[in-house]
Amino acid sequence: MSESTASRPKAPDPGDSTAFLRGILDGVADGVVAVADDGSVRFANRAAAVLLGQPAHELVGTRFPLPLTAVSERPLPGRPSTLVALRVAQASFGDELLHLVTMRDVTARRRLDRLRHDILRADRRAAMVEVTRTIAHEIRNPAAFILANLAVMRDMCGDFQGLFEEARISRALLDKYRARTALDELREMLEDNVLGIDRMRSFLEEFRAMTREPRRRLERVDLGEVAATACDVCVPWLDARVEFVREIVPVPAVVGDRVGLILVVVTLLANAAQAMDGMAQQRILVQTVTDDLHVRVAVRDGGRGIPPEHLDKIFDPLFLPDPEEGALGVGLAVASDITAAHGGRIEVESTPGAGSRFLVVVPRETRLPLDERDAAAPGELRGRVLIIDDDPATMRGLRSTLEHENDVTEAHGGAQALDLLAEDHDFDVVLCALTMAVMDGPEVHAAMRERAPELAPRMVFIGDSRATPRIQRFVESERVLVLEKPVVPELLLDVVERVSR
Repeated sequence: MSESTASRPKAPDPGDSTAFLRGILDGVADGVVAVADDGSVRFANRAAAVLLGQPAHELVGTRFPLPLTAVSERPLPGRPSTLVALRVAQASFGDELLHLVTMRDVTARRRLDRLRHDILRADRRAAMVEVTRTIAHEIRNPAAFILANLAVMRDMCGDFQGLFEEARISRALLDKYRARTALDELREMLEDNVLGIDRMRSFLEEFRAMTREPRRRLERVDLGEVAATACDVCVPWLDARVEFVREIVPVPAVVGDRVGLILVVVTLLANAAQAMDGMAQQRILVQTVTDDLHVRVAVRDGGRGIPPEHLDKIFDPLFLPDPEEGALGVGLAVASDITAAHGGRIEVESTPGAGSRFLVVVPRETRLPLDERDAAAPGELRGRVLIIDDDPATMRGLRSTLEHENDVTEAHGGAQALDLLAEDHDFDVVLCALTMAVMDGPEVHAAMRERAPELAPRMVFIGDSRATPRIQRFVESERVLVLEKPVVPELLLDVVERVSR
């Protein structure tokens, strides 16, 4: 036998074809299961055994636990946090019809899809906040001098009234020129204008409260861990061709918002990957460095780069580049705001056609107060919500919706709520029923403005805004936020999140 013949790979023995096929399928990253028409498992590869939490040989003969629909995404039985994508095809093996099921764990991908959605939502929120600030500034200044002028005009009406009386002008002459009636009407119009300006200012304050960023837990954060977590989060989400080069070294911890800082780095990684879309080589370098005063996270890509005329605009939430340039800088306005809240900044260097380098610079002393409360796990956002109602069924429904993401306190009626607030008024949101037997929503609101004025803008009322003429006048005059019954759970959660500090 020649040397070349001896070194030639041996073809698989047809008799071992089943074992050969099993070996191939065991090397596939996706789970593969063959299911008979009666629902029993005939074969499962290693990946499927890992997903289903049972050795492959023990799965054979058992009932497949998921529906055999053509294409679907479902949580695994007993593991609701793990989401798998299923694809089912049919194949005949001899006289038997089998369903070939491929299973892929898409939990990380779906989590990252939600994160992308959150980044885009945060970007829109930042734009809305910027618009709100502009509107508030443009309205507040004119409103201030209008109110001042109205006050002077109101005093002048009183002076004219006194002048008419002292000058002893005949009643016939005053009636001829409707002087008295005109003064009364003018005074009423001035009062209406003052009320209208006050309502405008109240609306602006409430709108600003709704767009205020929610409070997050402040803790000691290692930016090296933040960078590593952001990379781990993005790996399953980005194209397989994207290569992460990590030069992450230990750095001193800073006091800050862990979730927010992770969002900053994820935003930079997502934009870096998008800048390299379509390129043959996609490489992102992530570094951490420190000195005596600052901790830095650098993200460098070899993408298209940023046009020089855009460099000073990419952190502006209202900046809209040419659509042909792609979603340039999605989330950068939010990332910049989060970094600035830590006393830091984001620096950028970019050369068109040669890539960009973003540098997150955070001072080692952020001057943020360390949150010692242990009500939330590290990185978890929880709000404090006070529910005021005298209907136990409504109270249970609101609690069941909110308690998964918030710390909920109940007060059975307005009087109990005021007693509670005398000792503790550190709440992010107050949910209050409009109608109650003893002390209704308007009365609670009036007492709140007197005893805990900082909580009044964070009150959300639940009930029928037209239940009585008095409640209708209260809702219209105070411009309060009302959720009509039945309250949609998703809407309730969204409102609580927006109103939270």
